Parts: sequence; C-alpha cells; structure tokens
Amino acid sequence: MPTYGATDMGWGTAMIFACNHMWAYEKAKIAGDGEQILASALAFELYVRRAAHCHPDPHVRKKMLQDLDDFIEAEETDLDHRPFVEVCRFLLLIPCIFAAAVLLAAGILVYAVYMLIHGLWKIAAADKERVLRETVSESEAV
Repeated sequence: MPTYGATDMGWGTAMIFACNHMWAYEKAKIAGDGEQILASALAFELYVRRAAHCHPDPHVRKKMLQDLDDFIEAEETDLDHRPFVEVCRFLLLIPCIFAAAVLLAAGILVYAVYMLIHGLWKIAAADKERVLRETVSESEAV
C-alpha cells in the first residue's frame, strides 16, 4: 500500500487549484475578459509549477514542466488539445463518480434491507394465518 506524504498532498492541492484556474481561464476567454484571462493564466502557470515541484518523481516533474511550457507556447488553435484540460476534467469527475458509487451502494443496501423485512413480514403473516386457521378448525371440531 503506498504511503502519501506532505509533498503528495501539496501536489494534489496544487493540481486542484490549477484546474480551478484553468476553468476560470476558459470562462474568461468565453466572456472576452482580457484582464481575467491574464490573471487566470498566470495563476494556472504558478499552480502547475508548484504541483510539478511537489511531485516526488523527477520524470513526472520534468514531463509536467515540459507540458506547461508547451501549453504556454501553444498557438490559439492548439489550445483545445492541452493535456491539462484532460487532467482537470478527470480530477473534477473523480468526486462525482465516487458520490454516484456511494449513492448506488446505499440504494442497494436500503433495497436489500427492505426485501429482508418484507420477506420476514410475509413469513410472520403466513405463520399468523396458519395459527389462526388451526385455532378456527380446532374450535369447529369441538
């Protein structure tokens, strides 16, 4: 089982902040807010560099910095093919997928408990009916 240290937590936090600033950058581009575009791009660059320096693997660190440099130098037409956008989408989807799995498991558990109680209720009702029939037949026999 892997252990996670302070650098791993710093990496995850920096990547979440980088993703948030990437989305802010995208929104600002759509809105045409030049000041916000610049602020989000600079913040994104800062957090990706922070995440890269926090990562314990030097190969991953080098790849992240290279991808960031490619992102910065990319032309406007190439911006839709950024690796960071895919990472951000993935990181933002993980909590949603986890929540859906938890809700599904809870639903299955509630349904199983319902079926158990329903089955026991039927058994108890059938047993009660049997006892009632026996009592009626004994009283008629007398």
